Amino acid sequence: MAPLTPLLQQFLIIVLSGILGTAHSQAAGCSCMATGTATYRVTFTATWTDPTPPGSAHWSWPVGTSHSPCYTMWRSGALATPGVKDMAETGSTTAVQGEFTTAGAQTLSEFRGNLIVSASGSVSSTFTVDRYHPLVSVTTMIAPSPDWFVGVDSLNLCDGSNWKASAVTTAFPWDAGTDSGVSWNSANLDTQPRQTIARITATSTRTTVYRKTSGTTASMGTFTFSRVSVDASSNGSDPSCSSCAAATTMAATTTPVTTTPPSSSGNGVSTPSAATTTAATPSAATTAAPTTTPAPTTTPAPTTTPAPTTTPATTPQSSCGCSASGIATYRMTFTATWTDPTPPTSFPHWSNPIGTSHNVCYRMFSSSMMASNGVRVMAEFGGTQTLRNEFASAGSSTLSTFESRGIGSASGSSSTTFTADLYHSRVSVSTMIAPSPDWFVGVDSLNLCSGSTWTNSKTVQALPWDAGTDSGLSWTSGNVNTSPRQTIQRITASSTRTSVFRKTSGSTAAMGNFRFDLVSVDTSGTATPTSCGMCTAGPTTSAGDTTTRSVVGVTGSQAATTTPSSQGRVLPIAGLALLLALCAALY
Repeated sequence: MAPLTPLLQQFLIIVLSGILGTAHSQAAGCSCMATGTATYRVTFTATWTDPTPPGSAHWSWPVGTSHSPCYTMWRSGALATPGVKDMAETGSTTAVQGEFTTAGAQTLSEFRGNLIVSASGSVSSTFTVDRYHPLVSVTTMIAPSPDWFVGVDSLNLCDGSNWKASAVTTAFPWDAGTDSGVSWNSANLDTQPRQTIARITATSTRTTVYRKTSGTTASMGTFTFSRVSVDASSNGSDPSCSSCAAATTMAATTTPVTTTPPSSSGNGVSTPSAATTTAATPSAATTAAPTTTPAPTTTPAPTTTPAPTTTPATTPQSSCGCSASGIATYRMTFTATWTDPTPPTSFPHWSNPIGTSHNVCYRMFSSSMMASNGVRVMAEFGGTQTLRNEFASAGSSTLSTFESRGIGSASGSSSTTFTADLYHSRVSVSTMIAPSPDWFVGVDSLNLCSGSTWTNSKTVQALPWDAGTDSGLSWTSGNVNTSPRQTIQRITASSTRTSVFRKTSGSTAAMGNFRFDLVSVDTSGTATPTSCGMCTAGPTTSAGDTTTRSVVGVTGSQAATTTPSSQGRVLPIAGLALLLALCAALY
């Protein structure tokens, strides 16, 4: 073969770079294709002049993290997490930094700056980002105040294949929705029920000091992000879509959580301390416990349900690795076999099983996640309306809500149907173990799609869970609100949250199973898309799943549709084939 001419060499390099670049970007699976790990400096510059600051005006420690698109620190329309509540009311950063850690692989580099001890000033910190964690969020308390703060929500520092040189965002005031005070030094007044995070505007009813008869609320400063350096030797760690789904999406936490603030020096005034990093000003009162509602004891489906609470939508993502065609209809059957531990004599039963199909980044419940208000109501009282409201509030992240009849004894079965599509191929469902303090069984984000095929049947054991909201230890314990709230945990033979499930040997028995059977697939149906964003891989099937891939009851053809993830695998191969053919033709 004759040597390649310089012109052809250049052509082949360009083509190969494009092909391999496509493969690389698809392997990363995200819209950020910037290489290396970038270091940024964030500078918060406070210019608090309007409205007129109080004499004790200052700012708490700016705290934040870089993260993937599947983590949310705070968001307009979302309920504040316990960490954001603490930050906004007291300036403390301990709880929110704990939330960064709980999010696992979805957060990368957390940072905390120094206090600004006056209305104006500036403070800087550095942090890193990579292609899997190109977003940054940060907050700082407006102090003193009931629950007001400024911040940045999920700013993207990646611009295609480049790291941005700089970015500036305006620091507008926000209300965390956790304290109903209306002025700088209002007495502590816990908001019940909690409200969602909202921008403070000139017409806001949550405050008097920002109101104006004309004009708009002024900026209170800026956050400036400046690129310092890029380490090209590292592209970061891929958290994967399964981890993305497993991340604790703290913005979806809706339970009012009682926290223990630092030592008090007045409402919402953060004060430096050499002894502890939590030394911000505390509220004088902790959060009130939710109103106690009697547990159901006489009907399978309890009728007492607290007033519905709106739950914010989590960051919409699609099930990126699913390319199954059509709208699949599934039958969910919950079969209860409650024999171990011995059921109580006081009417053992199950509440209405309730669930939804959803995308990869919505989470109804998960181990080590704080229970939403809907999950709390389901686990303590068997109520379902609050969960229904939460599903609806999640917007395009959920697809098909379903609810079947309760079971009026320890054993029995109940079934209903729901739909799934390639963007919403996961299903979650739960039902209360009744009577109990806050125990339930359920399925968390089961994937019904395997590549281009809808799974024919899957069965999942119904193991017991504790919602972390009531501290009762036995079936008919009196209501004892857990304060502070605990995370959702599996009940095991050695659990300290219950006495009736404890064993000296062996493991906690399954209390039944959830079975999901494919009924039909409507290939003429159109899937409801959600933004896949930078979800890095398709959902994976657990090794423990009982899966049969042969599909029955399918209407129409089951040909797989082409999705961006499948194109990412096909294009490099096709490109290489074209290149080889070209070389053969030339030589």
